[in-house]
Formats: sequence, structure tokens, C-alpha cells
Amino acid sequence: MDAITRRYPMSVEMSGAAARAARIAALSGTALLIAQTALAESSALTLRFVAAWAVTMSAALLALRRRNSGRDLPPDPVALALSGLAGLSLLPVAWWAMDLTDHLLRRSVGLLPLPALLSRDADRLLSLDLRSASYEAMVLFAVALIPLAQSSLLWGSLRRALSASLGLRRGVWTAAILGGCVLALSAPQQVEPALPSGLAALPGYLLVGVVAAWVAALARSWWAGFAAYATFAYASLAL
Repeated sequence: MDAITRRYPMSVEMSGAAARAARIAALSGTALLIAQTALAESSALTLRFVAAWAVTMSAALLALRRRNSGRDLPPDPVALALSGLAGLSLLPVAWWAMDLTDHLLRRSVGLLPLPALLSRDADRLLSLDLRSASYEAMVLFAVALIPLAQSSLLWGSLRRALSASLGLRRGVWTAAILGGCVLALSAPQQVEPALPSGLAALPGYLLVGVVAAWVAALARSWWAGFAAYATFAYASLAL
């Protein structure tokens, strides 16, 4: 092992960075799933968004502590616009895949509990009534803050580390699959309107992961992945 390390020091270092980034992404997805499941029956919607953002931002900052795999370029307006269009173009295909999966799951396991309407839920945080601003809070967190942190982690740190370790193509594809799984785990549960959640949402998020990871790789900037993901998220909420 020492001989390999001396001969290929950068490869061994990058493999360690890739494993570390993958562990951070997996742990963040698991923590988000636990938090969403624990608070699924709660009416404190803003608390759920704040908790999800805190977990995601902590994971993104932890992954940025070591910059072994280089840095991305700053956001480019043309790349952001094209990436946003790519994310928007995913909407019909991704939702068709999720609807089909949901139909097959319903035939297999039966009807699941219907989500609660956002406008009818009480939303209290520290004794404050936030129900009138629940939709705005969802847009702020689900479309901007949480995707921003997730994009930095998944299409930034994770993609760079995996690409350096596995090669560009395999690294981007691996980041896309892992990222899609994390997005499916972290989606809000039992809220309507909201981003899709649960096992039925996995096919759509895998498509989002593929597009976001590849536009980030082509633009050499995780901001492009954020543009694709955030555009898809906002279009889904609007739909």
C-alpha cells in the first residue's frame, strides 16, 4: 500500500476525498429522511424547512472543508439560463415517470394517506402563527435555500471528488445517481402543494440528478446544476 501511495499519491488522495464526499451526502440524505418522517404529521411546516436547510447546509459546509478536487468556476449567465431551460424541459418526462411509478405502487400496496393542504395546516414556530406565509416559506426554502446547499454538496463537492477519482464520465454519472437518491430522501412529506416525495418520486429525481450533474460538469460550475434543479423545483410547485 505504501508503494502504491508513493507511486500514485494524487489518486489515493482523491479516492479518499470521493469516499468522504459520498459519506457526507449519504448521511445528509438519511438525516433529512429521518427529520421529514419524524415531522410528517406535524403542523409546524416552517420548522421542517428550517431543519432541512440546517442539515443540508451543515453537510455542504463539511464537504467544503477540504478542497482536494479543485474549485468550480463562478456562475455564468448564459450557462445558468441554458441550465434552467434544461431543468424546465424535464418537467413533463419526470412527472410522467413519477405518476407511472405512483400508479404501480398504488396497485401493489393500495392507497396511501392523502397529503394535507398547505393552506389548511396551522404553521406555528416559537408561538408565532406563520400559516399566512407558509407558501412563501416553502418557495424560499424548497426552491432557493435548500437546493442551493444541496447543489453545492452534490453537483459541487461530490461531483468534483468522484470525477477526480473515477474519471469524468463515471464520476458524473455516479454523482447523478447518488444525488437523485438524496433529493428523493429529502423531499417534503405529506404537504400539498409540494415537491414529490417518497419512492414514487425517485425516477423523477434521478432524471433531475442526471441533468443537474451533467450541466454542472459541462459548465464546470455547480451553479449550473443549481439552476437546473431550482427551475425544476419551482415549476413543480407552480404546477
